[in-house]
This record gives sequence, structure tokens and C-alpha cells, in this order.
Amino acid sequence: MANATNETTFLVDEQTGGGGGGGLEQQTKIGEEEATKKDHHQNELQMGKGTTFNSSANDAKDEMTKFKVYTKTGDDGTSSLYNLERRKKSDLTFEALGDCDETNVAVGIARVHARDFFLFNNNNNNNSGATTSADMNCFDEDVLPHLEIIQSRLLDVGSAVATPMTSEKTKDGMKMRCRFDESHVDAIESWIDAYEEELPALTNFLCPGGTKFAAFLHQARAICRRCERKVQPMVESGDVEKSVGMYLNRLSDYLFVAARVANHRVGVEDVSYKKA
Repeated sequence: MANATNETTFLVDEQTGGGGGGGLEQQTKIGEEEATKKDHHQNELQMGKGTTFNSSANDAKDEMTKFKVYTKTGDDGTSSLYNLERRKKSDLTFEALGDCDETNVAVGIARVHARDFFLFNNNNNNNSGATTSADMNCFDEDVLPHLEIIQSRLLDVGSAVATPMTSEKTKDGMKMRCRFDESHVDAIESWIDAYEEELPALTNFLCPGGTKFAAFLHQARAICRRCERKVQPMVESGDVEKSVGMYLNRLSDYLFVAARVANHRVGVEDVSYKKA
């Protein structure tokens, strides 16, 4: 129970950018007390795979510990990592976490835009832009599900970044829970390969644009590149697994190709670079 409590509170702090840590320490104590009182009630949280508990108890909802979004412990300019180590918010780790969060937000905006555009046109039969409701169906089988998966994997990336492998405070159990499997990189590569089979050969530099969906994907790509640059020093120091850096590198490639697909499938040309 205490482990689940630590993980849940850390995710709240990481996503809100609030206190971070102090609340984690406080909720850890609460979790330990709850574990003593309710040893029959087993909750397990999978970091980055949805902030929900899996419980065998029928009244699990009533037994869950409630967490406040604000903790006030970050008012001194520090925050806590998953291993309870406190660092200044200007630390590279939090810079990387912030960029990871921004990447996730950008991916979410792109995905929601595409989904909502389809729903709007489907319900109102109003083709107000270059993309029609019928066209949007061509993203339902791969692009949109892929983006949803990517958002969860980016939470896994955040968990790995927030668990420095070289820190004495990072226990073996924490390292195991936050491992980032290289199979996630393989998955993205397979998606890229499938997309490229349908796309025309790339013969020029591209400027972000075409459809709004493509432009949003390009924006996510640029933010992902920044995130990769922030994470790479941590990979080189041994604090973060190499697979995390590989994933971010491949993700930016995926977002580039997905942006081309977003244009190609609805008959909109990519915006090519034109020399002055």
C-alpha cells in the first residue's frame, strides 16, 4: 500500500508542478497507516499506465486514500523525486520532466483535435475545412490509437526520468517498477515503417503545415526534440536508461511521419521548403 501511495502522490506532484515531495512524504505516512488498518485491501498502481487502482475489494472506491492537488511543500523552490530525494526545481531532472509533460500535452491536443473534428462533422454534416468526416475515419485504425498509447508511454518516460538510477535513495524495487522496456521503441519503429509504405518519397525539406492535425503533430515533434535534448545528459550520466533516450528520438521521427500521413490521407499536400 505504501508503494502505491508513493507512486500516486508522485504523479499528482509531477503533473501539477505543485509542491512535489512534501505531499509525497505526508501521503507515505498515511499509506503506511492505511496498510496497517487495511491489510486485506490490495491496491496496485502501474506508473504511467493510468492513475487508477486495481482492487479486489467491492468497496474499493470508499477505501481509497484521497490526495490534495496542492501540498505547499514546493513553496521553498524544491520538489521531490519518486525516491523522495528533494532537489531544486531548477534541477535538470525537473526541466526534463517539464518538457516530457509538454510533449504529452502537445500529443493530446493533436489527438483531441482530430477526434473532435471528426465528431463535429459527423454530427453536423458540416465540412467546414479541408478534412471531411469521412476522411477522419482513416485515422481511427492506427494514428489516433497510436497517439493514445504514446501518451501513456510518455508518463512511463516521466517515471523513469524521476527515478535517477545512480542515486543511493533509489531502491532496487523502484528501479524495477520504472524500467522502460526497449520493446516500446520497436513498436514505434513498426508504426513508422507501415506509414512510410503509403507515403510518397520525401524529396525536399518540409515546413509544418497543411492540415491543422498535421501542424499540431509537427508542434509535438518539435517539443519532443527539446525533451530529448534535456534527457540525453541524464542518459549519459547513467541516471536514465538508454532506452528512454532511444524512445524520445524515435518518437520525434514518428510524429514527423504521422504529420505527413495526416496530410496525405485527406489529399492535402505537405508544405515544401522553397529556396529564396
